[in-house]
Amino acid sequence: MESDLRLESSLWVGNKRYLAVLTGWHFRWTEADKKKRDKKTVSVPVAELVGVEEGLVEILPRKSVEDRDKDFTVFYVKRSSTRNSYGLLWKLGRIQFSCPSRVLRDQWTKQLKTAVKTHSPLRPQRLLVFINPYGGKKKGRQIYHSLVAPLFELADISSHVIVTERGNQARDHLLKKDLTGFDGVVCVGGDGMFSEILHGVIGRTQQEAGVCENDPAVTLQPCPLHIGIIPAGSTDCVCYATGGVIDPVTSALHIIVGDSQPLDVCSVHYGSGLVRYSVSLVGYGFYGDVLSESEKHRWMGPVRYDYSGALVYLSNRSYAGTVHYLPADPLLSSPRDKTRCLSGCGVCARSTERLFPNSSDSGSLYSSYSGQFNTESEDNGSNTAFAKLPLLKSKSAHV
Repeated sequence: MESDLRLESSLWVGNKRYLAVLTGWHFRWTEADKKKRDKKTVSVPVAELVGVEEGLVEILPRKSVEDRDKDFTVFYVKRSSTRNSYGLLWKLGRIQFSCPSRVLRDQWTKQLKTAVKTHSPLRPQRLLVFINPYGGKKKGRQIYHSLVAPLFELADISSHVIVTERGNQARDHLLKKDLTGFDGVVCVGGDGMFSEILHGVIGRTQQEAGVCENDPAVTLQPCPLHIGIIPAGSTDCVCYATGGVIDPVTSALHIIVGDSQPLDVCSVHYGSGLVRYSVSLVGYGFYGDVLSESEKHRWMGPVRYDYSGALVYLSNRSYAGTVHYLPADPLLSSPRDKTRCLSGCGVCARSTERLFPNSSDSGSLYSSYSGQFNTESEDNGSNTAFAKLPLLKSKSAHV
């Protein structure tokens, strides 16, 4: 309950004194010496605390630690104060507190860390990370090690990192290797890399359940592993659709706090065999030819899509085909049922809600309490937002 008071004391931020309060679900600090009535309180849900470190600590762009007996640093999710056309950015908030004594400092760090573990049970602890070094502008490795790995380390998430050297390496690894102990799989790359991991995770689940993927009438089993997406590709459509923004730090923070976004999965069959799974789009004819042609010009980067599109358009080919589909039950959902779709569009992106609050308590929202929102193969000891795949009712398209 919100009234579950854990710790309260006066702390210093620079030369200003603050009243800090830790309850069961929130950590708040209010400037204590301000005489005006409009004292501003910054309130952070415990579920959105990223890490707590002793001393004065900086993480990005590089880690630095100044050891002080009476100081501690709190890192938390901070929503961007400016909402651009691409969605709402999440940044790493940071505040440094000074305590009257080392004993009090130890109390605060211990209680904050305990509160995070108690109220964030869905946070991952160990992740399998695949990096595509050739996707997009070939910056996948740099993006992970400079922006994502420090955040995972701060959140006490360990990771096993694999830099792929060929196509479908990630898929083959997921189909054959031991995945015991991993809470999720993270892809650092674009839509192609995500597709590889999608096929590996779904295929592995069906193999272990004894389900035949080639049967379009079969009910697929749900995947126990979540998929996290760190955008580093040419288009990053799936990342945008799940998180509403293409930003590595935002995606990493969603993964850290344990957010998940359900995705509809479509299986495409031809004859008696499975062609592939899709969560974004299935292209046939012109679009399929554009993608096929673009693979011959990967050296061009994202421009290859424009070039290939013009080339295929000028070829003036024609295509024939029949598509059968299963319509959705109108009794289960409707565009006008006022239920939030969570599709990652601009409407949802303008909301301050977490994707899936873990509790009926307001702990997953920024509190309006007496003030403002805080808008401001190699092994590695450190470690979208997880994409949760609801495969119980997957549909099949026959072409």
